Amino acid sequence: MTTAAAFVTATPAGTPLADIVVQLRDMVETLRDDRVDEAEAKYLQLAEADDRIRNMLVFPVLFKIQRGQLFDALRLVDEQPAGRYPELRALCLKLLNDPTWESEATALVDAPDPDIALAMRQLLGRPATRH
Repeated sequence: MTTAAAFVTATPAGTPLADIVVQLRDMVETLRDDRVDEAEAKYLQLAEADDRIRNMLVFPVLFKIQRGQLFDALRLVDEQPAGRYPELRALCLKLLNDPTWESEATALVDAPDPDIALAMRQLLGRPATRH
C-alpha cells in the first residue's frame, strides 16, 4: 500500500515522477478548493500514468466524502481486504456518526505509520505529536 505522503517523499526531483508529484499536489489543492469533479478528473489522469496512484484509495474516498456520499465512501473502504485501510474506515465512521469510530481511531494512535498515527490523534482531538 502506497500512501500519498510516502509517494511524494520517495520521488526525487528532476525525474519524470517528479512531474507526477507536482500534478498530484495540484490535484490535492483542487480538492481542497472543493472542486471535486476537476480533482477527480486530474486523479484519473494521474492514475493512468502510475499504478501507485491508482492504488491510493484515499482519493476516491475523499471524492465521495466531499460529495456527501458518506455511505459510498465507507463502502469503498469495506470492499477492500479486511484491515487494509483502518484509518479511512475510522474517518468514514466518524463522519457517519457511528459510535464505533472512536475505538477504531484509538487503535491507530500508535500506528507504525506516523502520518496515520498523527491523523488519528487529530481526529480524536488529542495533541498532534509524532512518535
